[in-house]
Amino acid sequence: MRITIRNQTFQMLAEKAIFWQEQKTLILADIHIGKGTVFRKAGIPIPKGIMDDDLLNLKNLIKTYDVQKCIIVGDLIHAKSGLSEEVKDTVSDWLQSIKVEVHLVLGNHDRHLINNLPKNWTLHTHLDGLLIEPFYFSHFPITHEKWFVFAGHLHPKIELSNKYDRLVLRCFQHFDNMMILPAFGFFVGGAFVKKAKDCKIYAIADNTVLLID
Repeated sequence: MRITIRNQTFQMLAEKAIFWQEQKTLILADIHIGKGTVFRKAGIPIPKGIMDDDLLNLKNLIKTYDVQKCIIVGDLIHAKSGLSEEVKDTVSDWLQSIKVEVHLVLGNHDRHLINNLPKNWTLHTHLDGLLIEPFYFSHFPITHEKWFVFAGHLHPKIELSNKYDRLVLRCFQHFDNMMILPAFGFFVGGAFVKKAKDCKIYAIADNTVLLID
């Protein structure tokens, strides 16, 4: 699904990310790496491998679209307690393997990285937001009088149902001056959203992004 925003071309991907064609930049939100580790520490039997799958999927996207820059609008990490040495090493190896410029706008789950970025994590961190005119990248959905905003945090999903079936799909919310991205991480919940006059909903169904009329 390709759309034009401020004379720039963006492709909404079924892999829960957006590709900015002119800048060869991949935009995504809310991976929540280490969430499984946090749950396992609490005695909840979550299978291993989810983090590896998320990072592999992201690596494949970077290769497929010949990405030069990756912008994560918050919550790369789920919690400080989930940053085991294994998690740190896995992310470090992944960052070195992708060989692209990675920017992280710190979200509420990874603010502890401000002064505690793990050794060998080759990424650029931004406390409140990142401006690449005419776009502003923020973890929290905000409105800006001048810039179009890309945000995360809410993990939007939509319910489609009739008297026979019910589907819950992750989705993009497109407002006049803001786009809220779905959570990229597989093991991440979400908040239900509804269609509105001021917001277009693009739902992800299998390998397709569909505008919900």
